This record gives sequence, C-alpha cells and structure tokens, in this order.
Amino acid sequence: MIVNRQFRQIGGSCVALLVVTSVGCGRETLTSADVRRFGNAVARGLEYLADPKTEAHPLQLLALDYLQERFGLEPRFRLDERSLKFKFKADEETFRAYRRLMDPTDPFIPDLTPFARERMMRLALHCDKLDATAVAELEPLVVRLSQGTPYEVTHAAVALRLSSNNGCTLPTLGSPESRRAFAVRLVGLMKDRSSIPDLRYEAMVAASLLGFSDLVPERLYLQLLNEQQADGGWRATNLTRASSDHATMLAVWALLEKTDPRKGG
Repeated sequence: MIVNRQFRQIGGSCVALLVVTSVGCGRETLTSADVRRFGNAVARGLEYLADPKTEAHPLQLLALDYLQERFGLEPRFRLDERSLKFKFKADEETFRAYRRLMDPTDPFIPDLTPFARERMMRLALHCDKLDATAVAELEPLVVRLSQGTPYEVTHAAVALRLSSNNGCTLPTLGSPESRRAFAVRLVGLMKDRSSIPDLRYEAMVAASLLGFSDLVPERLYLQLLNEQQADGGWRATNLTRASSDHATMLAVWALLEKTDPRKGG
C-alpha cells in the first residue's frame, strides 16, 4: 500500500490530499481460463518471432530451435547460414563469432569471446565435445556468475541446465540444496519491482530450467499474459512501445515451461 501526497486547488487554496493506492492486490493464482489463454499467447508470440521483419541473433535462434524440439512445436526456424544472415543484421565479424560459438565442430579457441557470460555459454553448449581442460573452466565460471549481476545469474542457470543435458556434471552446484538456493536468487529477481520485463521473464525461465517452476508466483504468469502486445510480442522494458524479439522468446519459453505436460502442469 502506497500513500501519495497530491495537491489540488479547492476554493482558491492549494490543499494537500493523501491518496491511498493499493499495490499488488490482484489475483495471486491462475484460473483454468487463464491457463487456456497460454496456448493462444504462445501461438501469437511464435508468429511474431517468425515474421521476417523481426530480427534475432543466432543464440536466440538456437534457443527457438531447442524449444521446437523440446515441446514438439511446428518447425518455423532454421539454423542454416542463410536464415542467420537474414535474421542477424550486424557486422560480419560479430556474425562469424556467433556462428563459431554455435558450431560444435569448431576447435575451441580460448579468446573467442572476451566476456565471461558468453564464454560460459560456449563451454556449456559444447562441454561434451571439448577437452578436459576447457570443461574444467566451466564450473568455476557458473559458480562465480551465479553470484553476479542479474543477467549473469539467469545465464548461469541456463548454462547449468545445458551442461547437465550434455552429460557434464558440476559438483559444486549439483546438490538439491545448492540448486534451490540458486532458484531462490532467481525468484528474488523476478519479484523485484525494479526488474525490467525482459529480466523477469528470463528469471522465470531459468527457475523452471533448474526444476523449481513451483517457486515462480502464479501472478507473474498472469502479469506476463496481460503484457503481451497487439503484434503478439512482448516489450523488453516499459520505456518503449516496441516489442522485443528477446523478451518475446523468453515470454513464450516461460509459458511453455509452465504448461509442460511432463511436469503435470
């Protein structure tokens, strides 16, 4: 509950009024009608992402390819060079770096990406194809970034799931207690009122990937549904009216994780 002081002109005098505003008093749980909206929201989001006018960089296309396979979606996105160049309108040097990042047959080059977050994702994506020296670098990176900035925390969760999918164990974060503590940090990000929608969606996905979708408040899914735009996409921040390919991909992913029949959802 927030009390705002407002000034109004009454009878020629400026009078201070206390206006009480209720915050966060909406529904806390999803209804069956809300859940039925998920499918339509996902379909509209995928249509937005498939639109040729919507740009996406290769890592997002890789994520979309993963979603198609995991959830049995109708294939709409191809990871061939033509589609990448069409979708990823950036300089050739950056394009080549991302292409190498995604290519498991490319020899691992330590200096390929100077940023720890991208380096961690590279290692997690291909940990089953890299030598022991390279794989040994992955766990310290995941542990360090799991305590880092908000987007480092979310990416560390994704890296942990990717490495697990690829059969690479990370003992430090392998215990249920460690993973739950990780998920609690993610829940803190998604509940933080200062978090932009893009970060909130990413934290929702990350918590689900760690196996803790039950910790995600249901009201956040309702909020996500209500934030979908007329063009089918979602905004990354509230400071722009334009939909974002990254935020849309995350919103679709969050909805798919929530309704994954293998979880009984």
